[in-house]
This record gives sequence, C-alpha cells and structure tokens, in this order.
Amino acid sequence: MILSMCGCKKKDKADSKISSDKQVEIKTPDEEGIKTPEDEGVKTPDNSAAQSPDTTMDPNASMQIERVNAPVKIVDKEGKEITTIQNLGPIQLLDSGIFYTAVSPDDKTVTQYRLFDPKTGKDKLMGEIKDQGYIASYSILEVGGKIYTLTTVGDVLDQEPDQLLLLELDPQAETMEKYVISEDGFPYCGMTEKDGAIVLFHHDQQETLYDRVMKFDPKTKEMKEIMCYELPKDMKGETVRGISFYGDTMYVLTVRFENANAPHLMITTYDAEYKKLEEYEISGAIAEVPGNQTPDMVNNEIKQMVSSFKMLSETEYYYENFSESAHFGDMKAGKLLLTSIAMDSSKGNGKTLYRVLPTADSEVFSLVSEKNGVFTTVDFEAKGEGYWIFTASSCKDGHFLIGTCVRAAEKMEHPEKIDIYYYLDDLEI
Repeated sequence: MILSMCGCKKKDKADSKISSDKQVEIKTPDEEGIKTPEDEGVKTPDNSAAQSPDTTMDPNASMQIERVNAPVKIVDKEGKEITTIQNLGPIQLLDSGIFYTAVSPDDKTVTQYRLFDPKTGKDKLMGEIKDQGYIASYSILEVGGKIYTLTTVGDVLDQEPDQLLLLELDPQAETMEKYVISEDGFPYCGMTEKDGAIVLFHHDQQETLYDRVMKFDPKTKEMKEIMCYELPKDMKGETVRGISFYGDTMYVLTVRFENANAPHLMITTYDAEYKKLEEYEISGAIAEVPGNQTPDMVNNEIKQMVSSFKMLSETEYYYENFSESAHFGDMKAGKLLLTSIAMDSSKGNGKTLYRVLPTADSEVFSLVSEKNGVFTTVDFEAKGEGYWIFTASSCKDGHFLIGTCVRAAEKMEHPEKIDIYYYLDDLEI
C-alpha cells in the first residue's frame, strides 16, 4: 500500500510504504483532521552518527553498550548457573522472561528472537530475521503479552536503503509478525506504550528528510501517523529524540535547530488529541551536567541521540543519551534536580533509575528511588574479581537482570571470563 503521509509536503517518490504479512489499515493525520504545524521541521541524523548500542562493549566508555555473538552465563544471586546462551546479541528482562537475540547456529546471516523463562528453564524461538542490521535494544516493549521491537534489515553502513521493521513477537504462540515501517529507515528510532497502543518515532531517509510519529493498534493492526516534521535545506527544524506519556499528556523530546550550530533541547506537550499545549527548553540542564564545560561541548551533547526519556511526574523527567549526559530534571524550571549522582535507566517494563559506584576491584549497583525529594537506594555488588556492571533491565514484579563483564584488556588475557548476568528476585525499594 502506497501512502501519502500527513502534513509533510513532499514528492511522490518520497512516499512511504507500510506492509505486513497481515492486512494493516493505515490512516494519516489529514484523514483524521490532525494538523501539523507548518513552521515545525525536523533534522534526521546522518548515517555516520549512528553507532549501534548492541555491537561492542567497553566498560571504560561512557556509552553503555552490549557485546554480541559471545557466550554468556545467566546465574542467580548466589552465582549458581541457570543457563548459558551462545552467540548472544541484545538481552533484556521482560515480565514474561528473558528476551534476547542470538545468531543462528545453522546460518550466521540469520538472527533468532528468543525468550527464556528462568523459572521453568524453557527457551522459546519466536522468529528469525535474515540479514538483520540493527535492533533498537534500548526501546523494547512488552504489551498485552506480546513483545515489540524495532529493527532494520540490511547493512547500515553500505549507504543502501534498509527496511525498518516493527516486530510483534508472541511468546505463547511462538510466532513473529513483521510490519514494514519504512523502506528506507534510519537505524535510530524508539517507541513507548499508551493504553495498549504502540507510539513510535522514526527518521525517513528520502530526498527530503522527515521525522514521523506513528501509532500502532495491536488489536486492529491499524497504523496511523500522528505527527510529521520536514527538514528544509536551511537546516531550521526539529528532530525527535524521545516520547513519553504521563497521564493523558504526551511529551515529545526534540532537538530544535535555529541552524546546524544552534541546537535547543525541547520538551513539547500534547493533549489526547495530539494538539499542542506547551513547550519547554531544557538545554540549561545539559549545560549543568558535569563535564559539559564549553558551549561547543554543550551543543554536541544536545544533538546526541537519546537512549532513555521518561516523564516521572507532570514536570520531572529522566534523560539519558548515548554520549556523556544522564540527568534527572524539572522541565518547567529547566534545570537538574540531582547533580551529584550520575544515573542510568534500566531497560524493560519495570524501568527504573540506577547508579553504578566503583569499589576497589568491583562495582556496586544501586537502585535509586525518589519521592518528595528524598532519594533511597538498594545495593548489589558485582561478584568476581575484576567484574564490572554495564547494563541492567527490570520487570514490574521487581526482578532484575544485571549484566557484568571484565574490562576489554583483561578479557583478551583471560577469554574464559565471559559475561555474567545476575537474575535477581529480591531487590525491592
């Protein structure tokens, strides 16, 4: 089905296509009566700026990324092995179990999408993708008993068009449905959930560049575009960096450009009908983050792709990018709420804030909870000499999956020291 997408004015050959193995009904904002502000544009990042958060891992780096195609152990809190996974890609704890991807043992060009239940020991294969390019592992959802993730198909570095897919994985039926979001999609994208629907954003790489915000209804399979931004050649516009909901209000995080060298980090609010309410600039919070010492450094941080954006109240939010900045702030005040602790956001449905504190030969994982300005922590120390914590995910019942590894230099000397993930069931705040 060929679509003419929303309020973005463009040539026919820039139109997008969305398809699936099943029939999908697509509606645009024009059909729904939703108007896109004509003065709002968007900048799509260059391919050169896209670094997959799933291809390598260096504990010395500030960007937390996971090793792929390496064996890992899943153990309990005492270190007793639950299972070993070969050829591992991204891994994340969800309510239904441990979701992960792995290279097929029979065909190295095939990526398997699997779910391991640590309580029963059962490992399910839900589907496979040939020539997977990039999976947005920082944005995996479980909604209504099904798992949703975004992935590209093709080589992200060859400058050829790559399909961007929304995958719907069913652990019960052990099946996978594929929905083509774009025939020329950019690897960086993201999504969230609202009232059982999937709200996602992605960058189309066409003759003219567009950002699109779309809503997918898992029940009806309807895909509807709700916002669209165009980037003129004068480089004045916006690019989407994250979407979050608090109550019925939608919060869209964008980088707004006066020109290529004058970016502003913005949060814009919308009502349930996607009508614009208010906007707030939070660039000042980035300037307060320790390490951002010069205007050029601040501008560079503002432009970065974002791995986590979540509204914690009507005004308080958490922000984390793929570079140096992670902070807890107040959008109305435009400043940091906490400056002394560098935090990260766990992945998974039970997403929560945490920090990692170094000890003499290890690290301590601390869950961070804030209520009425009071911060509470619960600690877990990485076990094993030289092991460091590099990632965490959680589910709503309080279980955590904490990834640990040794530094790259020691890994070369001691290849037997494989990554270890701790499956914990008694961390509570």
